Amino acid sequence: MVIVFFVLSGFVIAYTAERKARDWRIFAAERLSRLYSVALPALILTAILDLVGRRWDSTLYEELAPSSHYWERIGLSVAFLQQSGNLGARPGSNGPYWSLAYEFWYYAGFAALFYPCSLRSKVCVCIVVLIAMTPKILLLMPIWLSGVACYHICRRGSFPKRWAPPVSISSFTLIAAALTGVIQLPFSAQNLDAVPPLFFSGRFAEANQLGILIALHFISMDAWMRGASGVNRSLQAVVRFFANRTFSLYLFHAPILVFCRAFIPYDSASNWQVYCIVALIFIVILGLSEITEMRRQWWRGVFYRLFRVASVEP
Repeated sequence: MVIVFFVLSGFVIAYTAERKARDWRIFAAERLSRLYSVALPALILTAILDLVGRRWDSTLYEELAPSSHYWERIGLSVAFLQQSGNLGARPGSNGPYWSLAYEFWYYAGFAALFYPCSLRSKVCVCIVVLIAMTPKILLLMPIWLSGVACYHICRRGSFPKRWAPPVSISSFTLIAAALTGVIQLPFSAQNLDAVPPLFFSGRFAEANQLGILIALHFISMDAWMRGASGVNRSLQAVVRFFANRTFSLYLFHAPILVFCRAFIPYDSASNWQVYCIVALIFIVILGLSEITEMRRQWWRGVFYRLFRVASVEP
């Protein structure tokens, strides 16, 4: 799912840069407000829940949120440096937070390519960003860039419509077969996730192949559906409601799940109890999203002022 997220992120950022953020300061303010509107509250909540939960079930928390260098891990995560170099610093019980260190540097790399006017400036800025990015993060960048390419191909409508059905069906079939273990993609590595020194980039060959297949599926579906009637407004409203809260779901769910595991004596073998816990957590996250993700305007104002952008766009 993180691979799908990277492809979608590249697509959306390419759209945003071309249509809405023609100035690097606007781009920086928009991206940082998007990240920090949820990332900072998520780190604060993680720290609070970990501190309380550790007093209740120290064994569980020592396994999922090691106490060694805890605050250093949190500090690195605030600056999105927790995966830089040879680091693999998980911020407490918030394991999914790792991908934000990648996402942040992909934003920076894109800006370095898109915004400087002269070739010399592009080269200089790109070199600085690539050095800061480090090889581990760079290994998964082709996935993100496939999303950028996906946007431009879809915008131009250059993919032949007659090829769309077979390419869409075959790419989806390959993705499903690879994820379920029916086939193994070339150069696939096993059991390398979260193992130093590459950590989450350990299976980069497989991940990049999946990223290309996902982008190809999006491109072919766009060509296949081109000219079809749109989705009705009611369904659009439902999709937008939940889509606007997905970042909160991603960053809040893990620490809350661990906290519930420590405090609520439920039977993990009982489906209905697990469903109740998941529903409870989902409701809590929807509430949290209202004071974080859905209050992004305040964060935008902060970063617009920081970068001296004239006004906050609606």
